[in-house]
Amino acid sequence: MSGPDVRQVRGACGHDCPDTCSWVVDVSGDRANALRGDPDHPFTRGTLCAKVDHYLDRVYHPDRVLFPLKRVGAKGESHFERVTWNEALTDIAARWRRIVAESGAEAILPYSSAGVQGVIQMASLDMRLFGVMGCSALERNICGAVASAGLSATIGTGTGIDPEDVVHSRFIVLWGTNTIVTNLHFWPLVREARQRGATVVVVDPVRTRTAEAADWHLQIRPGSDAALALAMMHVMTRDNLVDHDYIARHTVGYEALVEWVRQHSPEAVRERVGLATEEIERFARAYATTHPHCYDH
Repeated sequence: MSGPDVRQVRGACGHDCPDTCSWVVDVSGDRANALRGDPDHPFTRGTLCAKVDHYLDRVYHPDRVLFPLKRVGAKGESHFERVTWNEALTDIAARWRRIVAESGAEAILPYSSAGVQGVIQMASLDMRLFGVMGCSALERNICGAVASAGLSATIGTGTGIDPEDVVHSRFIVLWGTNTIVTNLHFWPLVREARQRGATVVVVDPVRTRTAEAADWHLQIRPGSDAALALAMMHVMTRDNLVDHDYIARHTVGYEALVEWVRQHSPEAVRERVGLATEEIERFARAYATTHPHCYDH
């Protein structure tokens, strides 16, 4: 949109996503009319994800909730009436006091997480409030904490590679991720690596768009990911496809791992995984012998 009364405002996406996309918004008066990715931003490249691309449709949607609503009638009937903020907060506080008096503050579980990603409501005032009250604590990390713990346990840090370095990889494994749909700013980098000669492998029970675009799709049975990983380690340790110098200097427990994976041969797990023994063997060897390689999940 263009015109004498239209100005462009630059901003950044506030969602909990490492892409941190750059926005360009067309504004007339006090209303945003169009939102798009910044074409000059090296990572955004003019494209926004499906969550954000229609953000303005939701901002100005007539059904957007702008005021406190209190349910009237039975659950499921979808009958609500508008109340004031004071009425809403007074009602909530009264319920909390009743619960604390009857069962103690630990009976209140503050089930919350990132919301709209604002630091004030995400990781500040709510934690202080419920902490002072003595409520039950909740581990609120439902995804990233698991990956970070795994990285920390294996390589000593919860931080992975710079995404832009993937272009240098020659063997890329996309395990359980529909990258084209859920990580669309990473996919151009994968595509560039492929143009440079990389092989792209997708491990996923579903024939996703990413699997369709890959060089090799390992369509395993749901829930068999760990079995496949153990079989890969079996092949790599059995055939001595490991860096013993690195293991000696930077790892602990390798001998116990070798003993554990010995019972998880490709032949032993093939029915559980749903792949032929030969395909598991081929995948393990390709991953172990093609350098540099990259793994994303």
